[in-house]
Formats: sequence, structure tokens, C-alpha cells
Amino acid sequence: MRTRLTLLLVAIVMTAFFAALNWSEFVRPAQLSLGWRIGEAPLGLVMLALLVLSWVGFLIGSTYLETRYQLAAHRNSKALEAQRVLADKAEASRFTELRTYLESQTALAVQREIATTTRLEQAVHQDRREMLAAMDRLSSMLAAHSGDIARGEGVRQDGRPSH
Repeated sequence: MRTRLTLLLVAIVMTAFFAALNWSEFVRPAQLSLGWRIGEAPLGLVMLALLVLSWVGFLIGSTYLETRYQLAAHRNSKALEAQRVLADKAEASRFTELRTYLESQTALAVQREIATTTRLEQAVHQDRREMLAAMDRLSSMLAAHSGDIARGEGVRQDGRPSH
């Protein structure tokens, strides 16, 4: 826009300078035909007036287009901002959902770990009880066997106790 305005101002100054140098020719009357009537008017001034009218039309059109462009850019900017806010909310919502999902998965993992630990502890306690029971049986058998040996019953040659 600045370049167009500069060019327009240069053209106006050059035209004004040209008109000032040739002012006597611009105001000299001439016979002009309007189609339905013939009249006398300065041809240079008529042409200068038409030039000024075209410049004013150009400025009005240019201002109109620039205003339309600015309004459209403003509308687009507002729409873009609304979309950005919407995207930010959606992203925050996704982060919230992700946090909720991770928390639920963590809670499930902790529950599975507790259940596994409980089962493992139960299995260890069961194995310990079974091992203690087996040790008690072996101790009893060993004591019984020791008692048999002490009584003189002895062991047979094949390694089994004699009864």
C-alpha cells in the first residue's frame, strides 16, 4: 500500500507541475461536443478534472479493498484464535485423560503387585510349613531310628532298618 501511495503522490506532483507550466493552454476555451450539445469549455481543465476524478476513484477503490482486506484478516485472526483456544482445550483434555489413564494403570499395577506378593508370601509360608512338617517327620524318623540303633536293632546290610 505504501508503494502505491508513493507512486500516486509522485504522479499527482508531476501532473500539477505540468499543469502549472502549461496553465495558459489548460484554461484556453475550445469547442467541445457532448453528443447532444456543443459547448465551449477549456479542454485542458476538463481533462484535468477527469484525471482528478479517476484518481479519487482509485483512492476510494483502493481504500475500500484495503478495508475489506483488513476486516477479513481480523475475522480470520479471531477465528484462528478461537481454533487455537479450542486446540489448547483439547490438548489439555488429552493430557487429563492420559493422566487419568496412567493413574488407573498404575493403580492396577500396584494391585497386581500386591496380589502377586500376597500369593508369593502364602506360597513361601506354605512351603515353609511343609518343609517344617517334613523336617519334623525326618526328625521323628531319625529319632526313632536312633532309638532303634540304641536298642540294638541295627540296620541290615542293604541299608534298611531291621524290624
